[in-house]
Amino acid sequence: MGYNVSKYLVEAGMKLVGVLEYEGSLYNPNGISPEALRDYMNGNADDHISGFTGAKFLENDGVL
Repeated sequence: MGYNVSKYLVEAGMKLVGVLEYEGSLYNPNGISPEALRDYMNGNADDHISGFTGAKFLENDGVL
């Protein structure tokens, strides 16, 4: 669900700067591509966002 909401909001002109998951969060003040993150997660057998290179990984609830 988070992907769909972020995809449509980005298409409407908003910028996705943070993503929160159970193992940590991602932050990029310049924006995070929902498609790039989805593609990364689909290709990552561990299903963790920590290795995504399009944003800085913060442990725990760093984005909040």
